[in-house]
Formats: sequence, C-alpha cells, structure tokens
Amino acid sequence: KSQQNKTSLSNSIMLSNILRKNIINSNIKNINFSQNISVSRNSLLPAQIIMPYEFNEKVKRESHNKPIVVEFFADWCGPCKELAPRLESAFDKTLIDDGKLYKINVDEAKIEDIVAEISLSAIPDTLCYFKGDIIARFKGSKQDGLEQWCDDIKNYVKNN
Repeated sequence: KSQQNKTSLSNSIMLSNILRKNIINSNIKNINFSQNISVSRNSLLPAQIIMPYEFNEKVKRESHNKPIVVEFFADWCGPCKELAPRLESAFDKTLIDDGKLYKINVDEAKIEDIVAEISLSAIPDTLCYFKGDIIARFKGSKQDGLEQWCDDIKNYVKNN
C-alpha cells in the first residue's frame, strides 16, 4: 500500500506540474477546476501538499531564507475546506513572491512527532515559520484578517 501511495503521489505531482506548465505557456486567462478553486496565469495554486517526513526539510530548513506558511488539515474537516481557498488567495496577494505555502494532512502516517513538537490540538492549524521558528499562528478557519495576517508576516520578515 505504501508503494501504491508513493506512486499515486508521484503521478499527482507530475500531473500538477504538467497543468502548471500548460497554464503558464498558454493564453488561457482562467481555468476553473472546481467551484472553490480558480487558477489564472498569475495565481498558480500556491499551496503544495507535503508529507510529514518532508516537514524538517521543506518547512524548517526553507524557513531560514523565507517565511514558510504551513496549514495542518484533514480531508474530512469542513473548516479546513473553508479556509483553504481563502488562505491561498490571501497568500497569493501578499506573500507569493516572498514565501511558500505548504499543507500537511494530519491523517498521514508518522505525524505524531510533528503534533507533539508544535502542540497541535485542533485543525485547521496554520503556522508561519521564519528562521526555523514559529513567528505567527492561528487555529480555526479565521473568518477575517487573512490578508492582514500575511501582511504582518511580510513586515516581520522585512524587519528581521
């Protein structure tokens, strides 16, 4: 099953990369993949789902050069589904040139170490790492202020 999951993940990544290249190289202004996700030439779905074993490399190490926002979610979580497009939009408007946005599914295997390290107690839980440390965090689906949250991160990074 593990090999099947790796193959499926690899195929998804390849398809995603092909779609992104086609969007960039085409004259298509907007493509709607679903009701909640709209992709344009300037907005290429900034969130990337990573596996828990990639956490140290993708989140902590990369945060030494730029802010890394990571959202912990689950496929079955209603507030997570509600937050995702709004967080991606706010990130796209404010931090896309300065940072990265990752998502980690809490239902993946071997997430226990991360859960203990960051004291994950509810989802969605969204954190921002910079220089290896958590500099901002919110829990829940944050109804207002996502762009301000991202702007605050951008300003913090500029001043530190």
